[in-house]
Amino acid sequence: MRKSTLLLLAGLFLFAWSASAYASDLTGKLTADNFFEVYLSTDAHTLGTKVLTSDMGASDWQSPETLNLDFGGLTTYYLHVKAWDATPGGSGAGFLGDLTLNNANYVFAANSGSTLATTYANWEVYSDSAYTTSLAAYELDRGANVASTLPWKNTYTGSISSGADWLWTNVDGSKDVSATRYFTTTITVTPEPVSAGLFLLGGGALAFFRRKKA
Repeated sequence: MRKSTLLLLAGLFLFAWSASAYASDLTGKLTADNFFEVYLSTDAHTLGTKVLTSDMGASDWQSPETLNLDFGGLTTYYLHVKAWDATPGGSGAGFLGDLTLNNANYVFAANSGSTLATTYANWEVYSDSAYTTSLAAYELDRGANVASTLPWKNTYTGSISSGADWLWTNVDGSKDVSATRYFTTTITVTPEPVSAGLFLLGGGALAFFRRKKA
């Protein structure tokens, strides 16, 4: 193998290692009308550890919360979101956000990618915190995070992409105002974790150079 190729591989390893050392594994922007809590779990049916919550102000949905989260190890994780509406007779409820995985050892199971927006292709919704009663038959997509989507428009949620939709349900035949809903998405380990592969590659390159010098 040519020396220039080995140097390039070693450089890529060091770059990937340094980048992963400074970026949180999972970042994103989330909001809900009216309130929400985010949990990280290794169990599909247990909420797990609370990692983010809204400020619980009357108009808190107008200010998306920032998620910065590091994982504890290479395993499957479930990101659970409890969202609830607190405005009886209001114009609607919804959950909105987008996420980014900055650790190449993981992908979102829903799309095998590193970015994820709130669409029903990417998220599942349930009526209970044990995630046993699916509301898939009542999924209600209120529209994208754009100016034409009422009642929210995108005046206050511009930090969330227009590819994200306001998600809720219509069990009552309308908009399920004042309801609590439980959303979930799965994060899985890539078939061959990148960090381990790069480590072996970089280590092999460095060992090769040491042998050449010896």
